[in-house]
Amino acid sequence: MGTRWSIRPFQLFHLVGVAVLLGSWSSAVLADEVCVARDDAPFVAVSPGLVGASSAPLGRLHKRNCYTVMGRDGDRTRLWLRSSDGFQGEVEVDETVLAHVLVDDVALRIAPDEEPFGKILSGAVVVLEPIPGSELSLARTLEGRVELRFLVSVDDVFPAQEWPAPDPDDDPGSGWPEGTRLPPPEAIKLLDGRASTDVRALIREPLFSVADLRQDPAMGQLSYVLLDQEDDAAHVRIVSPTYWIDGWIPAASSWAVDPPARGWDPLQGKPAAAGAAPLPREVGPKGAALSLEPKGDSVGELRPGARVRVVGTQGGWVEVSCAFEAGEARGWIEKKRLVREGKESTAAVAIERIASVHVDKAVATWVNPEGHSKPGEGEGAEPIPIAPEIDLEPIYSHLFDGLQAMRWAYADQARSGDLGGDITVRLVIDPKGSVTETTVPVDKLGNDVLRGMVLQQVEGLEFSARKVPRRRRGEPELDWTIQLWLQFVFNSVGS
Repeated sequence: MGTRWSIRPFQLFHLVGVAVLLGSWSSAVLADEVCVARDDAPFVAVSPGLVGASSAPLGRLHKRNCYTVMGRDGDRTRLWLRSSDGFQGEVEVDETVLAHVLVDDVALRIAPDEEPFGKILSGAVVVLEPIPGSELSLARTLEGRVELRFLVSVDDVFPAQEWPAPDPDDDPGSGWPEGTRLPPPEAIKLLDGRASTDVRALIREPLFSVADLRQDPAMGQLSYVLLDQEDDAAHVRIVSPTYWIDGWIPAASSWAVDPPARGWDPLQGKPAAAGAAPLPREVGPKGAALSLEPKGDSVGELRPGARVRVVGTQGGWVEVSCAFEAGEARGWIEKKRLVREGKESTAAVAIERIASVHVDKAVATWVNPEGHSKPGEGEGAEPIPIAPEIDLEPIYSHLFDGLQAMRWAYADQARSGDLGGDITVRLVIDPKGSVTETTVPVDKLGNDVLRGMVLQQVEGLEFSARKVPRRRRGEPELDWTIQLWLQFVFNSVGS
């Protein structure tokens, strides 16, 4: 089976060796770095003026961010947060908000004695939920449309020091299941039985965020197959290059019915490009010490230029909420540390970057339109052109099959700078249905990888032979060759 490294191999071998020597992973959590697994992970203050750590949350952290470990105390980990646009200081988090990585392939189970209902390959990033009275933990995957839930032991995981990234070159090996259908955009729960309410997996709406797409373990290749159909439920298998899972869904779900000929709308679920305006107040050039109460001991610092919102006042002190790239913090600072109201610098509106790929146009015309017309109405009227007849529904259906893979590749290619535009492909099709010529007359995207994917997608198009009318005596011979123009639009919105 393919292994998806989340960190460099020598780091993995080092951690495995330490775990073997010490006898368990819990004793081996000696990594210099840890990663946050949840978007709402609370952190508390650590300060020489405090006895231990504060119990009230100082703020919350976003997932995918990794930090230097300052120390550990039981199930708590002290981190050093440093941001150029907001808060910095030493804080403490509970180990339940930290990400782990699978060190081996794992058979999917929710109960220890049940038959496996799927498999996930090593390298997946998960968060662990301890099970009271058990040596096992419940793991939840953190990336992609599908959130899997399954049991792991301490030997199955190690703490993530870097956020893992999917590797498209890895191969799950022979015998890996295959899907035959593309998933519809409907969000749904995958249950462990026809009449059960126990959830094996949560399936979300399609991914559009560039950050989410880049981390998608399915890498744009999510599919499924219908295993069995009952009156009230359907048994399905969901497949990706890194996991597969069986489960039950309601028979009324769009997952259980045949999709329309045109396929699922690839833009369904696309979020509107709404921006988050910067917070109104600004920390001055000297920065500001942050405390848990007015005139209290410092528990961190707000960096010069940090944007804040004032939520309370007491004398010369203000309570502020500060949003920064990796999370948010809340506490008290001296009012004089703020830039005078109305004198704040201009800050850009933050818009979550999304990636969209769709077929905008599919138009068929004659290569040589001469003679393909009918008389106009009325004396002296111009002839009325007759457009070629071609069934576009199966064309759209085929093209849409490849759009989720293109969207993943588009997000991966758009790592540096803006990347957007359209690619128009021209196919010349003879009356027998054979494609005799394929060209790209317009390429406003300028990316070889995506251009290659577009050409690969259109190569699979098949066309039926068309019946050509017999030419009558005295009529000019017409050219029945058509050309099909397909426009693929790649659009990235946000910052």
